Amino acid sequence: MDEKWTEKEIGFFIARIEEVIRHISENPLLYPYSKESDTHKAVVVKQVSLFYRLKLKEVELLVFWDNRRDPAKRIL
Repeated sequence: MDEKWTEKEIGFFIARIEEVIRHISENPLLYPYSKESDTHKAVVVKQVSLFYRLKLKEVELLVFWDNRRDPAKRIL
C-alpha cells in the first residue's frame, strides 16, 4: 500500500525523529530494551519505530521500522 503524506505530516515526522534522537542522546536507556535482539525500541509515530543499540559509549541507530509489517521479518 502506497500512502502519501502532506507537507505538514512530513514536517511533524521529521521534528518527531529529531525529538526522539535527542531523547536517546540524553538518556539512551529511556526506551524499552529487548535482550533477545540486544536493541532498544523507540516509537517515533504510531506507524514507525526506531531501533537502536548501545555500543560502549556510543548509540548505533539501526533501522526505522514500519510497525504495520510482520515483526518476524525484522532484520535485527
